[in-house]
Amino acid sequence: MQGLLDAAPKQVPHPEGLGSVRLPAGFNTEWNKQVQGLYTGKSPADVAAGIDSWMASHR
Repeated sequence: MQGLLDAAPKQVPHPEGLGSVRLPAGFNTEWNKQVQGLYTGKSPADVAAGIDSWMASHR
């Protein structure tokens, strides 16, 4: 997990951003849900696809 965080773009501060650089409301909840999937057998590709899908539906 730390490797993923270290490699992530630094443009959006955690948790959902500040000022004009913000993620959609609810992102943290979805992120946590998707990442927990890694511990229950989801592949990183599945988690990434889940996040991409959620982001596409919340723009």
